[in-house]
Amino acid sequence: MIKYLKLELIRTKLTSYNKAVAVIGIILFLFLYLLAAIPTFDPEETDLTILNSYHSLLNVENIVTMAIFSVLASVLGSKLIINEYTKEKVILLFIYPVGRTKIFYLKISIIFFYTVLAMLISNGVLQLIFFAGESIHPFVQQTLTLTVVMNSLVSLFLFSLLAGLLGILAIFIGFRKKSIAGRIVAGCIIACIFAQVMAAALNSNLIALAIFILLTLITSFCLKNLSQQVEQLEV
Repeated sequence: MIKYLKLELIRTKLTSYNKAVAVIGIILFLFLYLLAAIPTFDPEETDLTILNSYHSLLNVENIVTMAIFSVLASVLGSKLIINEYTKEKVILLFIYPVGRTKIFYLKISIIFFYTVLAMLISNGVLQLIFFAGESIHPFVQQTLTLTVVMNSLVSLFLFSLLAGLLGILAIFIGFRKKSIAGRIVAGCIIACIFAQVMAAALNSNLIALAIFILLTLITSFCLKNLSQQVEQLEV
């Protein structure tokens, strides 16, 4: 399978996606500093006090990042799954001396792990730079400690996994409709819905964990259903 993984990575050409991730990282870095600076514009505004905590501030940024990367996963999924299983290219996939299901899960793995790693690396770097800047000239009123940094990295890991799962969930919807546009639109809608849900659970790690477990179960069901559809495809 390693040989087929390398072949898929060569065929996918992730360079353009890497450039997109770099641009997204720069935009999110500016967005994070904007969020941190907002309370200083009107210190007496009580609704902005939520941004005076590193936990809440970074979770807001993580939610936005999760939504963006889940849409990126939708675009990648359109290329790797829908585009290849609904056109003439499916014939090439089925002549591989490997089972259909294994090839399918290989493609899903590329989408999931690329999304998770891309979000972890880009957002992890920008948050560490942000913390370095805060140690010199803080915008947030809360005291910056090692515990704060570690908790933020744990939250980032959770949100990165959620982004990957949301991307797979959108693949399920797009594949059933045999539509690339539907896949991307589904990704946007699902990202918005879960962003709202996660925003409601902003200060509760238990609720966020419960959402993650529920989404994992739903995604597992969708993957099983998708693999069955792929196995039954006729060429």
